[in-house]
Amino acid sequence: MSTENFSVPNWLTKLVGKSNWLLWRLNVEEAINEVHNTSVYWEIIMDKPEHTIRESFEASRVASITSKSESSSYEFSGYSDEDSDVVITGSSNTSKHTGLQGSGLRVYNRSRLNIRARQILASSLELAPKMLIDRISDPHEAYLKLESFYGDISAQSIFVAWEKLLKVKYYPRGLPPDRFIERFQFALHDVRDLGVSLSPTVELAMFQQAIKSHCNSTKFMANMKVSIYAPDFMDSVYDQFLKDQRTELAPSMTILDALR
Repeated sequence: MSTENFSVPNWLTKLVGKSNWLLWRLNVEEAINEVHNTSVYWEIIMDKPEHTIRESFEASRVASITSKSESSSYEFSGYSDEDSDVVITGSSNTSKHTGLQGSGLRVYNRSRLNIRARQILASSLELAPKMLIDRISDPHEAYLKLESFYGDISAQSIFVAWEKLLKVKYYPRGLPPDRFIERFQFALHDVRDLGVSLSPTVELAMFQQAIKSHCNSTKFMANMKVSIYAPDFMDSVYDQFLKDQRTELAPSMTILDALR
């Protein structure tokens, strides 16, 4: 029998109403991605392009394979093609992985993912917001209903979008470089959509901030052969970053290809 967890972490303050919309909106994406080990569900809630959702699904599936290959001392049990969890037993503790790894979804199934995304969204709500979307089955439509009823397109929307941009960080073991850039550009787009002007040089500074913790950004910026006065120079920055990371990650990708 399935024991899949559609909940959110305890640290997330659930949506009560207008009074805490800002706090909830600021943290709910991170909470869902954290507890379910994938961005797929949030991307469905936000109605991201189909190819983006598929790529996230595949990245999560591959990450699960890699994790299992690196954990040879662990024993995997309880895995089914339907809705069973993966119970991982180590030498000192037992943990349960939810999301794609624990859902049994080894093949892309958008209908089932939509159902799960809707359930996960509902788990982040208190009773009144939950009742508001009770008759809405589509996760994105449910989110839009919440936003229209509790949200306020004002300075707080800019604050939320800006905080989301600041939270986008590069983790080589968590996201492929191209997916990181896509997520970074999505966050930039959300800020600009609210009328905030971001010059290319500010975009460059934000990008350097996003990559500094998990790659040698100082060396990368010093070696970058791009003129900041050239039109669309950030396109060249992204291209060079991808080339740089592909070179660094090539040995691990060779191992991963062998596991597929």
